[in-house]
Amino acid sequence: MNLNPFQKWAILVAEIIALIAVLLPQSLFQSFGCESQSRRLNYQSTNGRYIEDQVIVIGTVEDITQVVTPLELTLVEDCDLSYLNTRKAPDSNSKVEERKFVMRLYETPDNSDVETIISGIDENAQGRPIFADPNYLTRLSDLASDPCANPADGGGTGGGPFGDPGIPDTDIEIVDAPNGFMRQWAFGVDGINLIPSPGFTGREVRVGVFDTSPFRPLFPLYHRIGIALPSPLWFTSWDYAGTTRANNHGLFVAGLIHRIAPKSSIQLIRVLNDDGCGDLWALNKGFEDYKSRMSAWTGDLDETVINMSLGIRTLDQAEQEELDTLAELVRTADGAGAIIIAAAGNDSAPTLKDPGKLVQEMQVPASDLLVYGVAATNAKGKRSCYSNKGDLAAPGGDGGPLTVKDANGNSVEEPCMSRAESWDQAPGPNNGPACSDMATCDYGLISLGYTKDGPQYMYWAGTSFAAPLVSGMAALAYEEMEKRQVICLIQGGPPGTVTLDRELGTGIIDIGDLTNSTAIQRCP
Repeated sequence: MNLNPFQKWAILVAEIIALIAVLLPQSLFQSFGCESQSRRLNYQSTNGRYIEDQVIVIGTVEDITQVVTPLELTLVEDCDLSYLNTRKAPDSNSKVEERKFVMRLYETPDNSDVETIISGIDENAQGRPIFADPNYLTRLSDLASDPCANPADGGGTGGGPFGDPGIPDTDIEIVDAPNGFMRQWAFGVDGINLIPSPGFTGREVRVGVFDTSPFRPLFPLYHRIGIALPSPLWFTSWDYAGTTRANNHGLFVAGLIHRIAPKSSIQLIRVLNDDGCGDLWALNKGFEDYKSRMSAWTGDLDETVINMSLGIRTLDQAEQEELDTLAELVRTADGAGAIIIAAAGNDSAPTLKDPGKLVQEMQVPASDLLVYGVAATNAKGKRSCYSNKGDLAAPGGDGGPLTVKDANGNSVEEPCMSRAESWDQAPGPNNGPACSDMATCDYGLISLGYTKDGPQYMYWAGTSFAAPLVSGMAALAYEEMEKRQVICLIQGGPPGTVTLDRELGTGIIDIGDLTNSTAIQRCP
């Protein structure tokens, strides 16, 4: 058979492509994806904890079909998790068993009770590996009020958990002080001891920040904002969405990580709306999408750090342990090599109504055994009065007495309010200090934000900003060390060698340890 030159060239190209396909890792051709099946109904959450007509289920197609069919649920969105078949399995160097796992969002029948539905799923499972949860609300912990309790009423002014409300600009603490950002107390000896040249930069380490964003991507993929380079000198060309305090939260977090690990690759994944509100389904989707993309070439999540400065409030510790779907996704991420860090939460502040309030346990996801929950400390090395307990700790800014307006407009003095709100007020028992040098103002942290006037430095306090300091240290260490060594270092040493604090776990991280040969020898 005689072939012309074009046909020979086409055959050669096809052979080269086939050879490349054989040589490339199988994981590159397996990715996470979702398909919507029906219109999502309006969000309703009069209980303030989860959306009342939605449940999330993870399992194989066959198992879910047998378990869910008798309950007459309506499929809303179907996500394929079979990409995990080409990734490293938890607690193993092998790939997972090839089964078609899916993650699905269902709507429940009218007038049904979500918790009863979950019980029905558990009962019908009969030992099958099926994970089910209500679609819990997710939110930030660092706001003066909670706008997320009833998304059906607007989530503050933000529509549903994924509404795009176009909120007008509001007052934000603007700090025009780049030197203050670099020299702030949280990075010094009273904080994380970020020495000038720690020896690492976080090069080739990837950090996923699951949070809010003040930007809108040009081509949105349901909820992902994409890559954000946290530098005041450069920002993406995406549409600016209007500034609220809450939607700068994720960029603020990313800026702190960037300061500590400047060569790390930071991605800001938008899983919360402009009010800082979202739902578990969006968080789960964002989590799996990121895992899929980051593990596509290598099949694992080595040199990957995940930061979640958000929380899911449940009734009690027992219920927290029943948040099965996120725990399963965390398990596979941890097994593939990721280090997962989350804010412990700000639920412990005493109030006028409850001046003797006990220190609270960590919120989900920080409470997960595979997640490192971070408590906030002040410049004295003590737990910030608003901070929950943590597995470990980092600076988050202080809290103290502050005069605020109650619902009736009356002035009342609350015993533990974020002091970052009053950094520029006159000194006094209810205010201040009036900080002339932001670097020495230990009532909060400085990081990046974005307003209608462009990039700015801002001032904020909370466990949300303690968590990225730990994530930054993890990114530094993961550049050269194995995962077990990184964990050992951020915890101050091997288990059993560190004196545990009832409230602060293994204590405040010390980045100086990265260049301390004695400390590194403790983590061989």
